[in-house]
Amino acid sequence: VRDHPSKMDAVLAALCEDPRHDKALALLEKLLNNALSKRGDPKYRRVRASNPKLSECVLAVRGGSAALNAIGFDLQGEEYVLGAHVGDVAIVSARAALQAARERAAAWQ
Repeated sequence: VRDHPSKMDAVLAALCEDPRHDKALALLEKLLNNALSKRGDPKYRRVRASNPKLSECVLAVRGGSAALNAIGFDLQGEEYVLGAHVGDVAIVSARAALQAARERAAAWQ
């Protein structure tokens, strides 16, 4: 995770202000879970920016692209890529931050 944890929390808190945040957090968590469970396959460390699910669930949500970037994905051409410099520890940390954001958002509702 490239951002300081408090910045990550701020990015995720802003995302959670959008009523569609739950789907965004779920998809971001799924992307990280796939990257962890299929470590040897670089296909699971990238997603097309034009992917309909990504567009609908993350990019259309206020703060979605910032959250995608905060958890380690960089836009490279037509794809968001979780670079090789983002290791398992960073992925697990980002996943925990996403889970905590989901729990906080559920408590606010």
